[in-house]
Amino acid sequence: MSIVVAGIAVSQSLVFVWSFFGVIASLYNPLVPLLRIFNQRFLVKRLCIREIAIRYRGSVLGSLWAFLVPVVMLGLYTLVFGGLFGVSWDGDESAGLAAYAVQLYCGMVVFQIFQECMTRAPLLVTAVPNYVKKVVFPLDILPVPVLGAAMFHGCIGSLVVVAVNAAFNHAFSWTMFLFPLVWVPLIFWCLGIMWWFAALGVYVRDIEHIAGLSAQILFFASPVIYPLSKVPEPFLQILKLNPLTWIVAGQRATLLGSGAIPWWPLLIVGFAGVCLLVSGFAFFQRVRPGFSDII
Repeated sequence: MSIVVAGIAVSQSLVFVWSFFGVIASLYNPLVPLLRIFNQRFLVKRLCIREIAIRYRGSVLGSLWAFLVPVVMLGLYTLVFGGLFGVSWDGDESAGLAAYAVQLYCGMVVFQIFQECMTRAPLLVTAVPNYVKKVVFPLDILPVPVLGAAMFHGCIGSLVVVAVNAAFNHAFSWTMFLFPLVWVPLIFWCLGIMWWFAALGVYVRDIEHIAGLSAQILFFASPVIYPLSKVPEPFLQILKLNPLTWIVAGQRATLLGSGAIPWWPLLIVGFAGVCLLVSGFAFFQRVRPGFSDII
C-alpha cells in the first residue's frame, strides 16, 4: 500500500514539475502571445473592422473622415506653429512651413497610436462585462483590435505626410517603404502596455487616470513637436531612455529621409518591447480568472 501511495505522490510531483516548467517556458517564450493572436486571427480581423466602422457609423462623410482629419490637423499645425509662432524645425527657417508641418505631424502619427492604446487599455475588460460573465470569449485579444484600428489611422496619416512632403518640399525617399519595420517595436510596446493596463484596470480603477496623465507626460517627453538637436545635453540623455524617442526618429528617417535610421536603438527598444509584451500577457492570463468576481 505504501508503494502505491509513494507512486501516486511521485507521479503527482512529476506532473506538477512538468506543468511548472511549461508555465515558465510560456512566460519566457515571446511566440506564445503572438501565436494566440494568430490562432484567433479571423475573430481579430472582424473585431478590427468593427472597431474602425464604429468610429464613423452614422456620420455623413463616413470613412472619408479618416483622410480629412490628418489633412486638417496637418494644416492646423502648419498655421499655428509655423505661421503664428514662426517656429522652424532644427533652426532651418528657409525650409518653409510645409517642412515643419510634416516633421511635426510625422511624430504625431506615432504618438497618437501609442496614446490611443494607452488611454483605452484600462477600460477594455470593464467595458464588456458580458464577455467576462456570460460568454466564452478570448479576453486576451481585446487589445489587438484597438491597436489595429489605431495603426489603420496611423497608416493613413503616414500616407498624408508622404504626399504633402512630396508635393510641397519636392522630396521623396525610397526609405518610406521601411517604415513598417519601425512600427514593429511600437506594436510590442503597445500590446504589452495594453495587457498590463487592461488587467490592472479591473482591480484598480485609478489606472484610467494614471494612463491619461502618463500619456500627457510622454507627449512632452518625446521629440514630437521639437527636434532632438534643440534638447540640452542633461535632458537629452533622459529622452534617449524613452522608447518613443527612437520610434519617432525612425518614422521621420524612413518617411522623410531626414537623417540615418537608428537601427541599433530600435533593436534595443524592440527587445525591451518583447519583454514587456511577454510579461503583460503572462500577467493578464494570471489574473484573468478573478475578473468575473470584480466586474
